[in-house]
Amino acid sequence: MRFSAVFFDLDDTLVDNRTAERHGLQVVATSMGIDPSLAEQRWSTSLRSTWHLALEGRMDVTESRRQRIRAIAAPNPISDFDADQHLAHYQAVYRQHWKPFPEVLEVFGGLLAAPGLALAVVTNGMPDQQADKLRAIGLPGLVPHLVTPAIAGFRKPHSGIFHYACTRFGCLPEQCIHVGDHFDDDVVGAKAAGLTPVWLRRNSLDLAAAPGHDCIDNLYGLADILELPIPSTKIVGEA
Repeated sequence: MRFSAVFFDLDDTLVDNRTAERHGLQVVATSMGIDPSLAEQRWSTSLRSTWHLALEGRMDVTESRRQRIRAIAAPNPISDFDADQHLAHYQAVYRQHWKPFPEVLEVFGGLLAAPGLALAVVTNGMPDQQADKLRAIGLPGLVPHLVTPAIAGFRKPHSGIFHYACTRFGCLPEQCIHVGDHFDDDVVGAKAAGLTPVWLRRNSLDLAAAPGHDCIDNLYGLADILELPIPSTKIVGEA
């Protein structure tokens, strides 16, 4: 085995965040009387435009979440109190639906048995919530190995967050793999930092977007890349 560490993205890599988010937004949309698909679209658009500000400390996290609720309610105005009520309902349902993807626990059983292999999570989420997700999906042992912008001082795709993780776990970038579903943040970012990126394309139809990179459609595909005796099923291979 030529790698000393494997870093993982969290949302939509280990935990099915998209499905959990959809359940939470269904509650918000129903209470507002709007179409759930429209709520999802507006939430995603607002998230892309404000979340980086929260990660960089230029916007309060609570306010960034209120902005998403206001985006859903537009053009109707909504008070902070009402936005917070909707967020509370959203969070309750969202958290109830945090689930690992089917193969995650089995694959991690194999990875944890590999001698000398460090495992960590490199995510752009907030530390407390991401730690709660790891506990919810049955991987509490990874909580001390969680790297976030609040901890590292950089967010993906910046090389700084990957280099922080390498330093923290005593590895050179070329000794590390980073696995994630987001092409720019996880693949391009890890590659620029000197790590070996592995693009996890769950249900992706974009089969030609990563020439020269290892691509898998579930975590079983890591068996061949890491040369480890973990279960291996359908592997897309190298694009």
